Amino acid sequence: MSSLILSLLLVAAAAAKPEPTAEQQAVYKALSGRHESLSCTELDAMSSDPLGTYLYLIEHATQPAWVGMRAARCVMLNHAEAARPQLERWVVEPELRGLGLLLVGQIDELPLPLAKELAVKAMYEGPDPDGMRKRIARARTPEIAALAAPAATTP
Repeated sequence: MSSLILSLLLVAAAAAKPEPTAEQQAVYKALSGRHESLSCTELDAMSSDPLGTYLYLIEHATQPAWVGMRAARCVMLNHAEAARPQLERWVVEPELRGLGLLLVGQIDELPLPLAKELAVKAMYEGPDPDGMRKRIARARTPEIAALAAPAATTP
């Protein structure tokens, strides 16, 4: 009986992870090199659905570890508005803390209205409000850094 359960679990696990498309595999290969060689714009051109490709890689590519982070950076640089729901999850869900840290570390690269919204979410709804507040205070954009000032303690 236990071998049947194990077989069912293996089938379920295989079904849960969709197979990558040829485009996703090509972008994965481009991102997996030790040194970055292509810009996000060049990577976008490799896929008919760049945002979908990046989100797939962020969720499923585990090795090398930098593939997901490089894909996340391209999401932030080239697809931030379209990826708003995902970016919001990155700053509030504890299991996505690494992505949240990456986002806050590069918050100046986002469109200002979205950056301000995400900064507030990170400071008031995220798993590490104090840590995020300190990082946001170091933003180069004065309007973003001001959100972390003591006078701006309510959303």
